[in-house]
Amino acid sequence: MCRGRMTYGQAVALDIAVGAVAGLVAAAAMQAFQVAAPSQIEKLESDEPATAKMADSLSHAATGKSLPEKTKKVASTAVHYMTGAIIGGVYGLIAGIAPVFTMGRGLVFAAAVWMLGDELAVPALGWAPRASDTPPEKHAYGAASHAVFAVTLDFVRRKLNEWISED
Repeated sequence: MCRGRMTYGQAVALDIAVGAVAGLVAAAAMQAFQVAAPSQIEKLESDEPATAKMADSLSHAATGKSLPEKTKKVASTAVHYMTGAIIGGVYGLIAGIAPVFTMGRGLVFAAAVWMLGDELAVPALGWAPRASDTPPEKHAYGAASHAVFAVTLDFVRRKLNEWISED
């Protein structure tokens, strides 16, 4: 399939879809990074993960009930991958419209996502302690996790676009 034969709307939809797929792969890479450093996770995660709290909040909003403990881990993983796909789709859209935002192979975008998401939105929603109440090591660990996500996201998005653009 050649991008030159697409309408603008089709190209935008493809950019979002490619970004979402790349976001799923990047979420897997981020999770693999975090699993590779279990001592860090245990040391830094004193509470349940923000993704579990988000899943519980979504469940409560949809059903009026909290998630049963036995399903929280699966729901937390689902939220992690759903978030990765959404962020990836946004990155794909932005990259297709204004490629300048891909500078740094996605690291600039990831820094913005980390700051706005992990450092501001997640604490504001009550899913994590405030940034000022979080040890510096945890900030560094979160930034490193998001860097892994970003580099993977950008690499996979670029490779998928190369593959799609071949005649």
